[in-house]
Amino acid sequence: MPGNVSVDLDLLEEAFTVLLARLRAENGTTFSLDRDYFWSIAPDEVFDVYAPPGNLGIGQVTECLDWLARLRTDQDNALPYHLVWLAEILRALGTRAAPGFGSPRGDRD
Repeated sequence: MPGNVSVDLDLLEEAFTVLLARLRAENGTTFSLDRDYFWSIAPDEVFDVYAPPGNLGIGQVTECLDWLARLRTDQDNALPYHLVWLAEILRALGTRAAPGFGSPRGDRD
């Protein structure tokens, strides 16, 4: 396994734009999630694939949304960790918008 992975931020932005446009075209400007709470794995354990996570927590989509909403009026206090809150929301949207695509490897059910 490679130790370092280069991430093209332009690719992320382009993919996000395309995927958000598709979600918006299919659902309008809001998407209703039927779940709020999710399992959260501690940051120091999430990428340790050689040991099962032992420090599970509970996250909340609405709490993540609150953190992101603050960026509307206070962009100067944007933190890199806001990406984690965004990712949790994106995971919820992706799994609920495409329920037949549930395998971690992307295999269709």
